[in-house]
Amino acid sequence: MHYGNLTHVVATADALAKTGPGRVRFVFVEGKASVHWRLRDGLDNTGAIIGEFKIAAGGIGFEWPIQFAGGLFLDLIAGTTPTISVLFE
Repeated sequence: MHYGNLTHVVATADALAKTGPGRVRFVFVEGKASVHWRLRDGLDNTGAIIGEFKIAAGGIGFEWPIQFAGGLFLDLIAGTTPTISVLFE
């Protein structure tokens, strides 16, 4: 989904959100039990970790203004009914 020059993606498993450079603006993580996601700068789960989010249950959202160069990869490490929503440009 696009909002001007911003894009929103929702994932429940590993996903490549964007190729090339950009900037994360907002992250929302949720799950019924323990959830662990990593945001990576790159095209797969070998890229540099630019964010790591762990929650016990429920959901949490926050601004995360961080840049990436090679791409934005959403890396699910573990979780029960895991979801991550990311707003980026």
